[in-house]
Amino acid sequence: MNASAPKEAPIRILLATADAALRESRRALIESFGFHVSTSATETQALQLLQSDQFQLLILGHTLTSAECCKIAKAFRGRQPKGRVIEIARSMDSEPLNNPDAIVVGLDGPIALRETIEGQLRFVAAD
Repeated sequence: MNASAPKEAPIRILLATADAALRESRRALIESFGFHVSTSATETQALQLLQSDQFQLLILGHTLTSAECCKIAKAFRGRQPKGRVIEIARSMDSEPLNNPDAIVVGLDGPIALRETIEGQLRFVAAD
């Protein structure tokens, strides 16, 4: 009888962005990378998800306000101090909304987003 190795828990990502089309296209893209994604359209939804689940990564879209991003990021870091925050910016000239661990410009495309996610997950795994 072979004992099978325990399965690693899936990487869980919370994606928060107000724009429905961006939210769903990014969710599908990130899931295609092999990650489990929960989404929220509002600060309230994001805070509820943070209370009910553990996430290793938070991705904030540029369609949320700075105040919303700050509240969500603060709650995430309070529950998951070793978790990482990625902000998707409108452009290279955009100011960060919440002191993220990494910024990716939305127009840079899916490869840039995937590389940013994988790069940030290295920090989570190292902790």
